[in-house]
Amino acid sequence: MIGTTKVFDPASGFAEIANVIELTDATLARRGGRWWHCPAYVRGFDPDLGTWIERIYYAGASENPWGPYGIGYLEWDGQGWREQGEPAFVAVEDWERGSVYEPNLVYADGMWKMWYVAGSNQDDYQVQGFSESADGRTGWGARKPFAPAKDKVLDFCVQPVGRGYEAVFSRVWLAQTERPPETGLWWCRAATASSARSDWSEPGAFPFAFTLGCLELERRESSMDSTRS
Repeated sequence: MIGTTKVFDPASGFAEIANVIELTDATLARRGGRWWHCPAYVRGFDPDLGTWIERIYYAGASENPWGPYGIGYLEWDGQGWREQGEPAFVAVEDWERGSVYEPNLVYADGMWKMWYVAGSNQDDYQVQGFSESADGRTGWGARKPFAPAKDKVLDFCVQPVGRGYEAVFSRVWLAQTERPPETGLWWCRAATASSARSDWSEPGAFPFAFTLGCLELERRESSMDSTRS
């Protein structure tokens, strides 16, 4: 069962909100019995330290808010979130066009798995990429496009649910033309946190496009659980 709630929509006006640059990409994570907002929270194992750690991954730009971007993280040291001195992930492939952002991570199968956007909103070019690392900071494996630029996938947020994984993602339209019908929020699921788009189910749509909303997914057995391996 899926429930949706619209929290903010720029089409309805900004009201008392003054800094719209910071009102973006809301994500919720349950930690310590409470719900927290963060860019991309993930708990995973660090093989060098031999312990489980908590991190918040985010994209940042050293020159201006519009990029180019690299991806860094904050790490919980037991008392507070400690920022790292250098980005953990920067663009290196030609198809990334010098900028990587919108990180979404899960720790699965002994790896830190990351879906991210490469490219530039200003150039109307966004490729959804994928890479993984054993420690989440170095040794990122072969990067590959997860969704091509024509799909306009801006976010691919993966969460473990029951006997598999579910993902909610957005398809955007930044060109100065009428937006196509596939623009908006979409949902899909897979048996594993797979880097192959073909392993994920055909997406279903939600009625939001470029809004800030709340999506609730009820964890329960479904027909898809028995039909996908």
